[in-house]
Amino acid sequence: MEFDASERDDVVELLARCIAELPPTDKTILALYYHENLEPTEIATCLGLTQSEIDQVRAEAVGLLQSVLAAQIGLPEFPSCQLREAGC
Repeated sequence: MEFDASERDDVVELLARCIAELPPTDKTILALYYHENLEPTEIATCLGLTQSEIDQVRAEAVGLLQSVLAAQIGLPEFPSCQLREAGC
């Protein structure tokens, strides 16, 4: 689905509001992974968690964000396998 600039801005704003609602640990993990480009093993070391815990929290947070966005903007939800293939 293509968005014009205004629609894209609306989606980005909605995503930012959704991220702001996440628990602090989830936000930190997403920021370290997507913004700082750290690997799950590096994040785990920083936060004192296991790599498995980082992967689980990230997958759950991304799934939740995707579900909320899909519901808000009327897109079908992606099956989990498509999220993994997209690098999520």
